[in-house]
Amino acid sequence: MTSLRLLLGLLLLFISGCSAIYNGVFKLDDTSHFEAIQRHYYLPIPDGQDHFLLTQGVGGAFSHKTTQTWAFDFSMPVGTPVYAARKGQILSVRSKSIDPNKPRHTQPANYVRILHPDGEISNYIHIDSALVFEGAYVIPGDTIALSGNTGYSTHPHLHFHVSREGLSIPAAFIDVDDPNGIPRAGRIYKGSRTTFNTRKNRTATSY
Repeated sequence: MTSLRLLLGLLLLFISGCSAIYNGVFKLDDTSHFEAIQRHYYLPIPDGQDHFLLTQGVGGAFSHKTTQTWAFDFSMPVGTPVYAARKGQILSVRSKSIDPNKPRHTQPANYVRILHPDGEISNYIHIDSALVFEGAYVIPGDTIALSGNTGYSTHPHLHFHVSREGLSIPAAFIDVDDPNGIPRAGRIYKGSRTTFNTRKNRTATSY
């Protein structure tokens, strides 16, 4: 098990080190869309020893276009915990089992959507199952779902984007080591949940 984890880590490190080549060949993010904005969000992925490859980023040629331009796809095994990226209220949830009698990609993706104080909505899509209910309040680091491979998905991953009126909008992350706080396709990331998740003085009115 240890050797397998080491091998996987070396592979991800190699891919991360070749992110420029990765983007050049696959065109899975586009820096022409990047802009300097305030960092409101934390990565919605686990911390610790786990590392997750961003397989497609902002303006990715495969599917991050038009209404989904500002989106991030983190590759991860089914069942990986997904965390709230910012405080807010659960706006909507879809958490249904896959119908084995129908092609998986023709069925709607499961998701969680969180409404934030400024009206922005964070979207967590392709999840396997939701662990929260509509109307609940969450803070950064709360576990809201388990990742999956539901809906139109080519591999198990978490699709994350922030939206207003159904359109993706620019989002930057507090815990991303980049001048603009924007994750890059082909690089590996881990969250920072243990450093910011606290429930001291938590009240519903604080949202």
